[in-house]
This record gives sequence, C-alpha cells and structure tokens, in this order.
Amino acid sequence: MQVVSVDMEETTVSQSLAGRRGARPWGEFDGDPMKTLAALLTDMGLAAARIGIEMEYLPAGDFTTLWQALPKGEFQQSRSLLCALAPAQDAGRDRTAAQALALADSSITDAFASVGVGAANSTSRPR
Repeated sequence: MQVVSVDMEETTVSQSLAGRRGARPWGEFDGDPMKTLAALLTDMGLAAARIGIEMEYLPAGDFTTLWQALPKGEFQQSRSLLCALAPAQDAGRDRTAAQALALADSSITDAFASVGVGAANSTSRPR
C-alpha cells in the first residue's frame, strides 16, 4: 500500500503507518492541486491503479479534474481505511474541531452577507 497525504498531514500519516512504507506528501495549495496530485500519482506508477480517496471532503469539480487526469485510475471510497490509520481522537479534540468548523462556516456566511454587487476589495458594500 502506498499512501499520499497533503503536506500538512505528513507527520501524522507517517506516524500512523508505523514502520510501513512512508507517505508521499503533496502540496495541497501549490498551483492546481488536482493536477499536482495526478502528476505525483503518475510519478509513483499509480496512474492506472486502484486509488483510495476520501470523497467526503473533495469537491465534485476537483474530483472531475483528477478523474480526467487519471482516466485509467479506479477511484474507490476509502474513508474507513483512512479512519483506521488515524490515531484515536479524544472527545476534547472532537469538540474543538467541531467548534472550529462552526466558526469557519459562520465566518464564510458573514463574509458573503457583507458583500454586495459591485463591491471591491476596499469596500464591503457599494455606496
């Protein structure tokens, strides 16, 4: 099994693999992330492999880009496998993550509410 993870999760994923093959990190925010990931998978000889992917967090447009870049790849939902590799989470960490998600969602909602048609970077609403 070869594992590719986003660069910010490299340490956690590598520790979870406990002596098995190391994870290959990729820069999630470098250029076009799906094309970067497709190139990395191709470099690893996995362009026509069965590729486990966490579909819950991947926008449909990104998946389409990845699928088009790797037309011979067989994409498979693998949330359960990835959860098994992840270290156990405690309730406090889960609560903190839920609070962070709620704050992020609220911030996005507030940002959209403060912008009107014709607004520029320096204004929140046109006058």
